[in-house]
Amino acid sequence: MPSSSPAEQLDVLSIQSGVMAGAVGNDAAGPIYAQRDLKAARLDTVRLAAHPGHGVMRAHTTPANTLSELLADFFSLPQADNLKLIQTGYFGAAKQVSIVAGHIRSYRDTHPSCQFLCDPVLGDSGRLYVDSAIRDEINTHLLPLADYLTPNLFELRNLTGTLIETCDDAFRSAGALLSETRLSRCRAILVTGVPHSNGTMTDCLVTRTSQDIIHASASTGGISGSGDTLAALMIAHLLSYPDDDIASAAKAACSVTSRLMANAPSPLTMSVDLS
Repeated sequence: MPSSSPAEQLDVLSIQSGVMAGAVGNDAAGPIYAQRDLKAARLDTVRLAAHPGHGVMRAHTTPANTLSELLADFFSLPQADNLKLIQTGYFGAAKQVSIVAGHIRSYRDTHPSCQFLCDPVLGDSGRLYVDSAIRDEINTHLLPLADYLTPNLFELRNLTGTLIETCDDAFRSAGALLSETRLSRCRAILVTGVPHSNGTMTDCLVTRTSQDIIHASASTGGISGSGDTLAALMIAHLLSYPDDDIASAAKAACSVTSRLMANAPSPLTMSVDLS
């Protein structure tokens, strides 16, 4: 009788939204991981037909107890025994956040090398598009677990309660957040969509030892899925660059994201083809 082949190890677990059509949430991240030869599992916090920008889209939110059961079963699989990184993005309900945080914490108790990237998806362009309770739960339960944070300018404002209008503001606010005792694990905060004095948009990286403007381009914001794409590219590069080169990973991720955004045929149509 032939022996069964060993389970194929997974690299990444992505916990965020999913759509039937389009490139947002897990449906933006998945193709990037596949093209970068990373084996990824996905868990959808909500399901929609497409991005709400197409019109009224009814979100089908995964119940918190269902998320918990799925995660418990997933983490018992041999394929999930050595995840390199877990990421979170959009949440559909406040109750989901602490459930997911608890599972991440438990997994890392036995797998301390597994990293966690939190993309605190809250809103953009001055508009909070999740319930404020979700923001508070992310701040309370997920930020203290994060190795990396990837907020946009609006999200950093919401997480810190500070006014951010320039790169200096972003550096100051992210640096203060990084210095909080509860974020002792966090290694870097990448703040996207920060206006530069020369009229371009910048992405600002703050680590324990440096502050860098790593990208500047003409304003190309407002492309659906761009933040999800950036987070996935950041992860892909973090897992491929040697010696924990966070700055190089962030620079590469921002550069590719900028190119994809510039080539998007419309604000609601962005390809994640990296060829």
